[in-house]
Amino acid sequence: MSHKKSARFLVSVAALAIIAAGCGHLYAAGNAAKDVAAASAVIEPAAGDEFTFNKSSVRRTLAGEYLTSRYAQSKNNWGKATPLLDALLEKEPDNKELLRQSMVIAEGSGNHDLAAKRAQKLVDLKSDDGLARLIVATHAIGKGDYDTAIKTLTALPKGDMADFVMPLLKGWAMAGKGQFTPEMFKGTTIHAYHGGVIAHYLKKDNALVFGFAETILAPSGLTGEEVERAADLMAISGHPKDAVNVYKALQSQKGGSDLLEEKIAAADKGGDMAKLIPALAVKTPAEGAATAILDLARILYLENSDASSRIFAQMALDLDPNKVETHILIASSYARSKQFDQALAEYNKIPESRPEYLTTRHEAAEILADSGKTDEAVALLNKLYATHHNPDSLIRIGDIYRSKEDFSKALAVYNDVAAKLPNPVPEEYWYLLYARGMTEERLKDWPKAEADLKKALEYQPDHPYIMNYLGYAWIDQGIHMDEAMKMLESASALRPNDGYITDSLGWAHFKMKQFAEAVPLLEQAVGMLPYDSEINSHLGDAYWQVGRKVEARFQWERARNYAKDTKLTDALNAKMENGMTLEDPAKPVAAAAATPAVPPVTSSH
Repeated sequence: MSHKKSARFLVSVAALAIIAAGCGHLYAAGNAAKDVAAASAVIEPAAGDEFTFNKSSVRRTLAGEYLTSRYAQSKNNWGKATPLLDALLEKEPDNKELLRQSMVIAEGSGNHDLAAKRAQKLVDLKSDDGLARLIVATHAIGKGDYDTAIKTLTALPKGDMADFVMPLLKGWAMAGKGQFTPEMFKGTTIHAYHGGVIAHYLKKDNALVFGFAETILAPSGLTGEEVERAADLMAISGHPKDAVNVYKALQSQKGGSDLLEEKIAAADKGGDMAKLIPALAVKTPAEGAATAILDLARILYLENSDASSRIFAQMALDLDPNKVETHILIASSYARSKQFDQALAEYNKIPESRPEYLTTRHEAAEILADSGKTDEAVALLNKLYATHHNPDSLIRIGDIYRSKEDFSKALAVYNDVAAKLPNPVPEEYWYLLYARGMTEERLKDWPKAEADLKKALEYQPDHPYIMNYLGYAWIDQGIHMDEAMKMLESASALRPNDGYITDSLGWAHFKMKQFAEAVPLLEQAVGMLPYDSEINSHLGDAYWQVGRKVEARFQWERARNYAKDTKLTDALNAKMENGMTLEDPAKPVAAAAATPAVPPVTSSH
């Protein structure tokens, strides 16, 4: 079996103007992406934009209805766009542009039958639209019409999209006919994984499945998910010891999913892994094809192509309506676009019987809080705790209050949670100590804050954000300077692209009067977070101390323009007028405190 690439790839879909370059390290990276700007492109709406349509306000002309449908589509109000396009298509049934628009909108809104109808019409009109053929093929696989799917996929226009998608969907359609061609799965680690799953589904020789696992592991720079998928293939191919070795290696690097511990235990004891390994849950070719399409939707999501991601996620739902992960992805995409009602609607589709239920309820609470419905969010989390007795729900209530800077309420909640837990707080709730420590620091109770942060760091000795917060606080108080500097250097090495941590390290050099060393670090921090008032203020202070006084005043002015804190604004005004001495740099509200809250994470993909 040939060597697979874990390299960047592009998926171009002319009907969607999709740029799908790989996800960082996930599955792929290498080829440059090209922007396909098509007339039927899905236009990403501005965050939170809503669309309303008053029929009486629009003159009923073909051009007017077309432009109104495009506007509705651009605002992601696809339900409004569909009837407008239907009316136009009654007058121009063979208009390829209108058919494309209607197809995209229908698929994006979950109207799979209408999307397939429009797509088939485009195919019949000999359109070279790749997305239309994909929709026809996925719909056919879902209906068990494997011959139509294979024929349609074979005719896909050549290009990056066809190279990536065609082997996956065609492979599953062929599996529906009992056919398997291992040579089809030579592209990426995704292809190798699906080759292994199809081989297992068709009950091929275990050696073939294991070979696909080895192929996945051959490249360097793999993500935790790629490695775990390879180990899964080892486990289902009768090689549990090899699987355990890979699981444990992944676990030692703090990678993989939350199921690693359970997988290790089951593989060690020869237990049932059916509920732990997604490949074992694939019972039909449609379910397998849904997993492949969802992989693509996730890549698009990680590339911030939200509307395009939702199109492919809906195609996955057409294949497997019960695939919970798809609803979660769609909800996350809506949430990121600040379309909170749509996101909540998707999260509400997750049944309580699913293990993802609590996590998605927590996400729903966060959305409610972000949209200003704090009381509803708190009520939801209290209800979850009353039903499931999970401390995480209460901790998140504290997080909500802390994000609103209501630190007294946050601390009361954190203390209540701690009182419900064994003393001392168990390691699995290290995040409670971290969150409470940050809150205590903001309430100026440093002894308690330091104790909680140090205990959290004892549990998570390599956690960059705990090191950043504690190290920054020490530096700012002028205590434990050497130890604090080492902490901040370690945190920066772990998160070199985090502007807050880079700012903390630069500010540490400043506080130690190492101004020449502070300047480049603070410049990097401003480059990463150009609109943060405190970081701009820090850079201005450093410029002043190295004699770059014109640039210092420029940075202070930038900081003032973005400042929301009146004390910081007053300090900046004073420095712009009078300059500064080393003794009077404005003490920030705490860059470390601005570090994004980190939820309890035990794995990374």
